[in-house]
Amino acid sequence: MANLSVQIDVSKAVAALQKMGGPDMDRKLSAALTETALFGERTVVGFTPVDTGALRASIKANRLGPLGWKISSGLTYVVPVEMGSRPHVIRPRSGKFLRFKGSVGMVYARSVRHPGSRARKMFARSVPKIQSELQRIVGRILGR
Repeated sequence: MANLSVQIDVSKAVAALQKMGGPDMDRKLSAALTETALFGERTVVGFTPVDTGALRASIKANRLGPLGWKISSGLTYVVPVEMGSRPHVIRPRSGKFLRFKGSVGMVYARSVRHPGSRARKMFARSVPKIQSELQRIVGRILGR
């Protein structure tokens, strides 16, 4: 199964802040990263195209550790949506026919020529916004 995620390495910033901060710094950093991760999830979802809503619903921010987060989707088609796809033929995985709803009702076909799709880059477009939000939040913690 394909998986796509955004991870921003903040380990150097965390180490520097921990040296500067007092006893509350770990808690403040954890809260800042949580806030940033949830902002990032909303940002990626906002850039995600919607057909059935399944792709948007699959995008989640998940905690990896005390100061680590990942924003990802585990759906198999997230990579072609993010990166785009070339024209290709779609064949049934099991059985003899593909079955899907068309403009005139149910359609059955042995194969379908997909025209390809443009890259939507919802994860890539989110990274600068997530980094900017993290800087803003950390600045707030440091009183800047």
